[in-house]
Amino acid sequence: MFKHAQSLRKVGARALASAALLFAAAGSLAVAPVSAFAADAPVKNSVVPNAAQYKYQKDELAAFCHFGPNTFNEIEWGENYGNKPPSEIFTLTEDFDAENYVKTIKEAGFTRLVVTAKHHDGFCIWQSDLTEYDMDGVTQYKGGKGDILAELSAACTKYDLDMGLYLSPWDIHDASYGYSAGEAPGIGTSTDPKVNYNYYYDGQLREILGNQKYGNNGKFVEVWMDGAKGSGANAQVYDFQRWYNTINELEGDDCQIFQGGTFAGIRWIGNENGLAHDTTWGPCKTDASAKDGFNTNLSGGYSKGFADGDKWLVPEADARITSGWFWGTTKNTPKTLTDLGNMYFQSVGHGAPLLLNVPPNNKGKLDTAIADRVREFGQSIKESFKDDLTRANDKGRAAATAQASSTWNDNEDYGASKVLDGKDDTYWCAKSATDQTLTVKLPKPTTFDIVSIEEAIQNGQRISGFTVSYQTEENGAWIEFGRGGTIGAKRLVRGAAVTATAVKVTFTTHNFDNSAWRLPQISEFGLYKASRGFEKPAPLPEGMTGIDNTEMTKTGNWNAEKIDGCFKGTSMWTTQSGATASFSFTGTKFAIVGTKDPNHSTFTVSIDGGAPQTVDTHDSVRTVPALLFESDTLNPGTHNVVIKATGTVGIDAAAYLNNDSTGMFDFTETNVTMDEDSTHAFTIRRSGGSKGSVTLVVQPEPGSAIQDNFDTTPQEVTFADGETEKQVNIKTRRVVTGSAANGDKQFSVSLAVKTGEGVVIGYHGVADVTITDLDAACNALIARAEALDTANFNADSIAELNAAIEAARHAADNGDVKGAEVRKAMKALQAAMDNLSFAFPSEEGKTVTIEAEYGTMHDDHSNDRDQWGGNYPMKIVEFDGASGGKIVNAINNGDAVSYRVNVKRAGTYSVKLTYSSGSASNAIKLSDDSGVFKAVDSVSAGHTNPSELKTVTFDLVAKKAGTTTLTVGTPGSASAPRLDKFDITLKRAVVDKAALQKAVDKADELNAEDYSAESWRSFQAALAAAQTVLDNEEATQAQVNDALAALNDARDALAEAPAFAFPTKSGETVTIEAEDGTMIDDHSNDADQWGNTYPMTVMPLDGASGGKVVDAIMNGDAVSYRVKVERAGTYSVTLTYSSGSAENAIKLSDDEGVFEAVDSVSAGHTNPRDLKTVTFDLVAKKSGTTTLTVGAPGNANAPRLDKFDITLKKPVVSKDELKKAVDEAAGLDEGGYTVETWKPFAAALASARDVLGNEAATQDQVDGALKALNDARGALAEKPVEPEPKPEPKPDPKPEPSPDPKPEPEPKPEPKPEPKPEPTPNPGDNAGNTGNKPAGAVPAAAKPSGSSKKDLPSTGDASLLGAVIAAGSGVAALAAARAIDRKRRR
Repeated sequence: MFKHAQSLRKVGARALASAALLFAAAGSLAVAPVSAFAADAPVKNSVVPNAAQYKYQKDELAAFCHFGPNTFNEIEWGENYGNKPPSEIFTLTEDFDAENYVKTIKEAGFTRLVVTAKHHDGFCIWQSDLTEYDMDGVTQYKGGKGDILAELSAACTKYDLDMGLYLSPWDIHDASYGYSAGEAPGIGTSTDPKVNYNYYYDGQLREILGNQKYGNNGKFVEVWMDGAKGSGANAQVYDFQRWYNTINELEGDDCQIFQGGTFAGIRWIGNENGLAHDTTWGPCKTDASAKDGFNTNLSGGYSKGFADGDKWLVPEADARITSGWFWGTTKNTPKTLTDLGNMYFQSVGHGAPLLLNVPPNNKGKLDTAIADRVREFGQSIKESFKDDLTRANDKGRAAATAQASSTWNDNEDYGASKVLDGKDDTYWCAKSATDQTLTVKLPKPTTFDIVSIEEAIQNGQRISGFTVSYQTEENGAWIEFGRGGTIGAKRLVRGAAVTATAVKVTFTTHNFDNSAWRLPQISEFGLYKASRGFEKPAPLPEGMTGIDNTEMTKTGNWNAEKIDGCFKGTSMWTTQSGATASFSFTGTKFAIVGTKDPNHSTFTVSIDGGAPQTVDTHDSVRTVPALLFESDTLNPGTHNVVIKATGTVGIDAAAYLNNDSTGMFDFTETNVTMDEDSTHAFTIRRSGGSKGSVTLVVQPEPGSAIQDNFDTTPQEVTFADGETEKQVNIKTRRVVTGSAANGDKQFSVSLAVKTGEGVVIGYHGVADVTITDLDAACNALIARAEALDTANFNADSIAELNAAIEAARHAADNGDVKGAEVRKAMKALQAAMDNLSFAFPSEEGKTVTIEAEYGTMHDDHSNDRDQWGGNYPMKIVEFDGASGGKIVNAINNGDAVSYRVNVKRAGTYSVKLTYSSGSASNAIKLSDDSGVFKAVDSVSAGHTNPSELKTVTFDLVAKKAGTTTLTVGTPGSASAPRLDKFDITLKRAVVDKAALQKAVDKADELNAEDYSAESWRSFQAALAAAQTVLDNEEATQAQVNDALAALNDARDALAEAPAFAFPTKSGETVTIEAEDGTMIDDHSNDADQWGNTYPMTVMPLDGASGGKVVDAIMNGDAVSYRVKVERAGTYSVTLTYSSGSAENAIKLSDDEGVFEAVDSVSAGHTNPRDLKTVTFDLVAKKSGTTTLTVGAPGNANAPRLDKFDITLKKPVVSKDELKKAVDEAAGLDEGGYTVETWKPFAAALASARDVLGNEAATQDQVDGALKALNDARGALAEKPVEPEPKPEPKPDPKPEPSPDPKPEPEPKPEPKPEPKPEPTPNPGDNAGNTGNKPAGAVPAAAKPSGSSKKDLPSTGDASLLGAVIAAGSGVAALAAARAIDRKRRR
């Protein structure tokens, strides 16, 4: 399709022009087109494609649009809609975005769109006059005037995209289908579409194909008649003859039919994976005994066709871009580009057009992820095939030349040069069937990885096998690049990139009876370099040296095998245990590649005679070539390796590293899933040496994820000499709006070398990353949680669930919430769902009921069958008299039912089970997974009458409170009865004092001085009461609970003790009166040597501040003060005191480490009536609230204390917040903000840096600079985002001229009844949905009112068909087509 350097737009025009030229002189079903370039031309095959088939095979890519009721109901087949009206099953309300849908398809390179106008459910997405099961009944969409088919047609006309019509023959809804309306079996005789379904279907063909507003400019190129039937639909016989007549009458013979009995022009490829077989022929064989009228050689999931078939049927490979045909919330993830690439190379690349389904969603639009993948797919094709390396270009590349081993009649009109001329209608034809080689010489060594070969299928298909080889130097050995079966319209051979000076293709043709048909004919040949997404992974990294299996020394029985894609295209395998293959190399590392296969086993690897290492080559899928083994880093030098088979193994090659110990670099992970707004540390490992410095570039590369989704900044990583491992962080972003927000996104991270000699990127140089759409995942989890039936769960667990739902919803909807918080909310929601539980009663005598059917069934299906072969899986069945009317049936030995339960109180519960049983030996056992319950080993629950409900009562002991899963199973070899319900009563509760004991223990951590005296006294009273309850062995649970509540209330009521505030500004002074402190009197020192007693006291003293002092502070006594320090620094303290001893002194300390301790301050005097002062420094190391204690040091006593005057002498200046703000501001990008707001911000930042660097800066200066910087940052305004300029529209290329076809005499049409004119549409009634017909076109009939169907004229005469077939292939027309009751289930 994307041949040579031509644009996509030109391709379709060229195909059309070529087809017109080739088939100009042919009739409507031509089988023998004349040559366009020589009168004396090679003989053509008897079976060739007609013009429409030829064009489709050259166009290559088609899109499928499945859209209908199934889109809104999340199913594939709408078999159960019953009599629901259209408005209930087709719930579209938003405008269908046909414009963007078609534009996306067209720009991606698709050349036609096949639209499911009616699927099996029978609903019509157009305005049909034959049924009310159509868009007319969708009243919520454009007032019932909507017409999806017309909207798509208008868009296809605008973008000139060919259209195909999918009109399902099977119709579940219409009454005429299957003879239910009274028609006789067979094709029927009635002409009433209400009675005869064949006329109904024919009428629908007519109202679409005969209406100019449908199709691309009123034209359809394909009618898709799906062969699916179901729900007893085989009763209907289809009148393919009539339908063909109608299609041919209204569209001409260039409209091809998919299937359609013997009138088909297109066939199913045999699978829905978009894959054609390696051998795929266009011709098939007419076979009256076959259900479809043809034998397409369908086997193994492939329709292979026949070389000697008698009718050409285009092999159309249909596939889905998602997992379903119709869109759905669980099937909206597109296939990977690798998957689509493989699909393309095995459909188009195997000679079959690819029909890829691209489904709109339930909003009538393309999901962003699907649209992005469509564009990515189209772009990969364009990039891969835009430059044919055999052609000259404007950069100085010379054109390649072609040589052939022979040329037909030595006539250069059919010489080898024709394969390089870019024209489909010219071709090379060989002269001899035994000498079939084509060689293309390249002017200089050229690197490619795709070879494209096109057969001249206008003359038929002949080639049954081919081999592509290449030379790396002139007269050098030919190396195989690839081989395959048929070629057909196009064969793409993809392999590892090679550099060649010549490419040779050797052909084998089918052994036709006519020897002239054995001559290969090739129209085009090209060489291409695939885009990254379309590359075939090479088995050996560039820079490693390969050792082919043919170069290894072998013992035992090894079998050689040619495998495309293997190193040098060869492999070998053995089933002989003990067979060996050995090789030697000089280097520091090696790897082994070969085959992984479900039937393969293990081998061992021994290096330099060391211990064998076992390698397992078994895998669930076959992979060739696959990396089987990588060695660790080896010492430089020569190494000997022995591979020893221990089962069936396949070995392709070995690769070794010898780059002077520079080493090889790989990611340790190649497939990573990341959340939005997260960081993942990718580890890069260096192996095979670590010599020298190497710099790598780590490049994140967009896929469906774009720049909004992740940080695309390349990062350089330098490995120093000797370094073997580095990490690099890749960051994703959270996007909640716009196209980048929808669906999971993919991108890749690749390694490239920036500096370093001989550096090798290893097998794992690219890591693929999937970004989980957290919002979608969170919302899906919320939907699951909201769908739970919570009626039977305990209130606490329901409340927990509802709270978790709201938290998750807030996280999902709020773009400011970090990704980690969204994931945390999801985890909490999942935990809440898991913890939903049935509540056991918490009061003695109370009963709760658990219905047995609300549990989770665990069915061990191995025991479902009884001794007589009956199958009895566990299930819930209805049962008269049962609670809720249902019971759990067939709990066979090994089966179980589990219940999530919440037990608030330990104790003994009485359980009454209601059950039904037909065996006296039935029994149950109970256990749980958290040790909450004491296991019940067996409870007999048998009976002989299964129709009766019986009860059994037993005790279930809860050893502790908790939430657990209680499992009811079967003991020993017994089976369980049918379970109805469990009535659970709290018989005797165990008093639980654990919470009260814990609260009492925590009370010991509190300090009295931290709280007010009154609140502390209340707390102590509650604490004493709680201890009394703890000590009372007869205390009830209510008393325990009351004591706990009282203690908690008292603790909550504790009021902090008032604290003296230290000054906060330099030079500021506050005063603490000494008598306001708390006196701590060690009464042991109150008596003096004469027997006098002097306890601490507050006494009056004239002249004292407040008139009072604290007296008699003996050694061991102290006064404490609750103080609050807001600023660290040095405080000057002036103590005013009175003293009668020169030896008096004080010391200061605190209990929180706020202050540096002051060991001693002298405060003595000889006259106790004088007030004296002493000044000293008190250093606060940090801010905080603490208890400052003033006592007496050593053996000294303290003076009488009057007051403390405290002044902030030298505060510590804190610059931490300013430094943090400066660092954050430095990371902002000037380019993202307006000049007007950046200038003051830059000035504030500079000033802040000056303050940071000023060691003499005050706290006020620091605080001022911080405020100014924050204010300036808050005022920054982002630059507006300028929209990208729209590309200049490119003029459409002129189509290549083609000669006018010779006119054929037109058959005289029968007169038709004049249709009624269509009423003039009201401009206000969505007139834009009405197709505009060209002048002279017959208007469509107006839809009648009411529910009656409109009678349509019959097709009538089949003479035209007979004339056409007689003039064409001569195949007699069949009177009636056989029914299609097979082929596919879609």
